[in-house]
Amino acid sequence: MQPVVARVIAIAAVAGSAVLAYAAVGNGDIIATTPVTVVTITSPTGSGTGTATLQNTTDGTSYSTLIGSDATCDPEVTFTVPGGNPIASFAPGTLRNITIGCPPRDDEAMTRCLFHATNNANGTPLADFMGVCLYGASPPSLTPLQTAIDFGSVGVGDFAERILTVRNDGTGTAIRRVYLMSSDLDGNFQFSAPCNPDGSFCDVDLPAAVAPGGSFALGVKCRPQSPGTHTANVYVGTDTFQLLSLGVTLECDGTATSLPALALNPPTIEIPSPVEVRMGSASTTVRLANAGGGTLLVKDVRIVDVDAGAADDWTYTASGDCSGQITTVCMLGAGEDVAISLTFDPSQIGNRRAALLVSYRDTLDRTTEIPLDAVGLGATLRRIDGQSQLGFGAVPIGRMSTLDVTLVNDGNRDTLATVMLAAGTTPPFATLPATTFTVSPGMPQTLTVQCAPTAVGTFTTMATITTPESTSPLTISATCDGVAQQLYANPTGLQLGEIRINATAPTVTVALLSTNTGSPLTFAGPPMLEAPNSAVTIGALSQATTPAMFDVTVAPQTAGTLTATILVETTDGQTLRIPIVATAVEATYIAADTLDLGTFCVDQPTTSSNLTLLSTGTGNVEVLEPTLGQSPSPFELALTSPQIYPHQLAAGKAAVVSVTPHRQRTATVVADTLTWRTDVTLSPSAATNLTARFIDSGGAIAPPALNFGEVKVHLFTENGQRVVIQNCNATPLLLDPPNIRTPFSIDSPNFPAMLSPNESVAFSVGFHPTRVGTVMDTLRITSPQLPGTPLEVTLVGTGGKDEPQQDAGPGSASNGDTSFYACSCHSSNRPLGVLPIVLVALVVLFPRRRSRLR
Repeated sequence: MQPVVARVIAIAAVAGSAVLAYAAVGNGDIIATTPVTVVTITSPTGSGTGTATLQNTTDGTSYSTLIGSDATCDPEVTFTVPGGNPIASFAPGTLRNITIGCPPRDDEAMTRCLFHATNNANGTPLADFMGVCLYGASPPSLTPLQTAIDFGSVGVGDFAERILTVRNDGTGTAIRRVYLMSSDLDGNFQFSAPCNPDGSFCDVDLPAAVAPGGSFALGVKCRPQSPGTHTANVYVGTDTFQLLSLGVTLECDGTATSLPALALNPPTIEIPSPVEVRMGSASTTVRLANAGGGTLLVKDVRIVDVDAGAADDWTYTASGDCSGQITTVCMLGAGEDVAISLTFDPSQIGNRRAALLVSYRDTLDRTTEIPLDAVGLGATLRRIDGQSQLGFGAVPIGRMSTLDVTLVNDGNRDTLATVMLAAGTTPPFATLPATTFTVSPGMPQTLTVQCAPTAVGTFTTMATITTPESTSPLTISATCDGVAQQLYANPTGLQLGEIRINATAPTVTVALLSTNTGSPLTFAGPPMLEAPNSAVTIGALSQATTPAMFDVTVAPQTAGTLTATILVETTDGQTLRIPIVATAVEATYIAADTLDLGTFCVDQPTTSSNLTLLSTGTGNVEVLEPTLGQSPSPFELALTSPQIYPHQLAAGKAAVVSVTPHRQRTATVVADTLTWRTDVTLSPSAATNLTARFIDSGGAIAPPALNFGEVKVHLFTENGQRVVIQNCNATPLLLDPPNIRTPFSIDSPNFPAMLSPNESVAFSVGFHPTRVGTVMDTLRITSPQLPGTPLEVTLVGTGGKDEPQQDAGPGSASNGDTSFYACSCHSSNRPLGVLPIVLVALVVLFPRRRSRLR
């Protein structure tokens, strides 16, 4: 028998996986005979089906039963109900089968789907069951060094942990990622490290690649949800598509406790399918139950930000022993529960992570968090150069001139753009593509506007570009002069878009031509500017007659719109006007030089922090996908917004990523470097040094800094962000009341006076200003057991004037708990100056939150 690695006292919260206690749904009339159906497919690109069976256990009740999938399902796992869905008459004592379909997959070794059986007459839950698709090659080449793990007796509300070692007996490449699953749908068994947080299943990178002949360790916990004997099987997949050669069984005996114990069902929510920002939503359910004895007091349930403003995208309604919003005490007796129905309705594109904070009392006041993870899906179209007027200049009758407009999609899915020209302007105008075209994220799309006049005169048009998601179209006006003279230029007009100040000046070659190819035209002099402009330099003519060429170099020194006109005259009295239009911009950005993610206990889950690269200039900055220096890295990197690179980052907008340290088993400091790469010539890259500290005694706190952005004064805004404290001791840790000053506050009602051994507690910090201006302060938490080493969090927020402000929208400089305020910053092209000035500027640029009066 393997040694017990860790234990917690019985009053700790019972935290399971994303499928905790699903088998207990319903009153037992309808049950899944096999709560978890695993379909093993012995080819990485193969497909297969499996059968889940439901049983009507009653003697005389027939049910009309509807089968449906949960929002947390992998969208590619399918199901069918032979005979039709709903099952019109599920008779007493009978069995009904549900076929689970697993499509070919060559990217993931395991996918899952939770299914609900409900009473079709009234929507009452009857039973839950899960389908798992496991992909791997044959013969199996993972050898478990233990085939049976017996945890012995474990109290409900307590846990015991063992280590399962698996050897890579394959002959191929090294294993870098594992996919883990327990067949216990009630969450009595969970995986700890390398999973983060604990769960009955997880998909996670290993701390280090495991070559053939090497081994990796899995932490497995028994955390009984009810008294009695619990058993389960372990399933393992890998990124190399290897399977276990031997089965692994788990067993433990849950013993009853007279103390209250909170069971979270599930304690993590992940909605894998992105949800449309325009009209989509997704719903799932979390259950809070008293798995112990006595009375459990649930005092408050609220949603707080992880990504800036994401709490506004999640709502909940309680039902059961308590209903509506839980803001006053809800009492749960032994075995009683409350269903928390969660709805995700995204307002922005990208990751929209939040946390459901549950404040409760068993024998002590505690607050625990349920991570909420989902993605808003959408597309936004804009002109990359910002120019809305096209000047073709002089175009000879019978010839065509073209100008290009570059469009970019700042979203995370394709959009279909439709272009229409003003009525009566075709001809001489046309576009290419003519009507509709697809714009994909990360792939700028060129729209070519053409002018081919058939008569002398000035022609104008308006191009209107719409997308299905646009509330206001893009408009581009164009002017074209049809001329009969022989002299013309190619290009007829110089539409140069963005030109960066203090960068390499673009040079364009202009050809001077004649429509009469048999008799060349003689120039009366060199090309000249109609009005002096120091930003424009005109080169010499290649020859004195047509055809001839000359260069134009544009090197602006100040930002803004640049317009000029080049005049070319011939000896026979022809005058040609060539318009120049450009936008002079600065391409600059700032990013943190360091990111301290905080302190964490060994063997305990970790939390993420956000990191931002902010465009501070007036022009677009192309940003490549950021990378971590080490492989494997002690950190996990996730793209928040944008989610597709390369990305054209507009002025004043931000690229945001999430960084999470992998949990560690020994006390250590982990470090790595995150690198941003851009097209800014003088500062093509920025490096952020990442650190996180793991300790085996004392107290830990994360994140070390919170940024609230701008919040309107005198309007109460639900802008709480979560902070997590961990007790790394094997004994209780006493905490003094937190030292926090207005306008910052502890918003969740349960700040703990004591943490049990190895316990984590989350709480909410808010910012509620009454004066205009930026405030920086420190949340400080002391303990008589930790003299001289307080737990601290830097707090920053800006009070804004109480006046209507438009939300900055997707991709704005919103970075949640970024570390800008706890470190120095990297700036492109210009010095930062005094750090506090930069901090104030960053705060002011952050998006305004939607305020709610209380």
